[in-house]
Amino acid sequence: MSRYHRGRAEATEQVVVNELNSDPTPPEVQEAADMEMGELLAQSIEEDFNRIHEARHVGNSYASVGDIVVNTGDREVFAEVKSVESGTGTLSNLGGNVLTEFGLFEGAISWTKFRDRRNHSQWVNNELDRFDYPGNRGDREEKAGHIKNVLDITRNTYPKAREILEGNPTDDEQLAAEIVRNIHERDTKERLSYLDHLESCPQNQDNIRKFILLIIAGQHTHSQIKQHWSIQVDELESVLANYRVYYANKQDHTVRTKDPTGYFTELATYDYSIAFNEGNTSVKVIADDGNSERLVMRGQLYWGNKFQGIATPRLNTFEEEVLTELNDHVGL
Repeated sequence: MSRYHRGRAEATEQVVVNELNSDPTPPEVQEAADMEMGELLAQSIEEDFNRIHEARHVGNSYASVGDIVVNTGDREVFAEVKSVESGTGTLSNLGGNVLTEFGLFEGAISWTKFRDRRNHSQWVNNELDRFDYPGNRGDREEKAGHIKNVLDITRNTYPKAREILEGNPTDDEQLAAEIVRNIHERDTKERLSYLDHLESCPQNQDNIRKFILLIIAGQHTHSQIKQHWSIQVDELESVLANYRVYYANKQDHTVRTKDPTGYFTELATYDYSIAFNEGNTSVKVIADDGNSERLVMRGQLYWGNKFQGIATPRLNTFEEEVLTELNDHVGL
């Protein structure tokens, strides 16, 4: 998420807290927030609980599973609020090494070590240094940001760079677009090779089950998963007892609530495995209920900043068929 969108999201979360506490929202927060979404989210939270003594904004805190803590007098509820175009958006944004850090694959090396063995960083730096930057630009992200500025690109960097190459670019645009293309295409091949490596390693199904259930339980950062990793699977439901997710749909201006406690016990009985897509930098999590195998979640190897291959390697996860149906069943 870009700094702009993160700032807008946090401002909207603050609006929710102010509405729940019957406090005025400062003008500077109103200007940065989506006021309508904030008011709709607050209304939805109020409808779910008979009384609210106090709400606190914890934002993007690693110590909390939600963005807002709601005190109802006899308990605290952790509410995660999300603004989406449709569906449920990204489920979690995790570090790029989580698949091996938590032992989902036996004998596998991390994505970081895999890149190091292929001299990823040095190759990317050499490619970026083909461009003649103004001033002193020694940082990889600064150089990548400058290249995006030369191309006047903010999103969809790779396809737009290819469009520029097919047009009538200036010399600087030509070189900048070539650099983007070359880094993206090499990085894609590396990610595919890494997934081939993972596919060749045995899977630990017990660790896969715990990993998936923790994500469903709202543990969306490395530190949260690590903190709860020692908890037994049959005790994980207690982690969920006071956790809710609220999705504000920007298209139809509605809010939907997800309460995972309505289906967590069922999910804990499934067997889980990871399947691979040939030629695709994502993996699929398959749930086996004893009768059939179905898609429950998807994970995407991704770079969070600038463009692919540059900075902040991540594994983004997304809800798929099984979770969508269960959410619908409990009222999402």
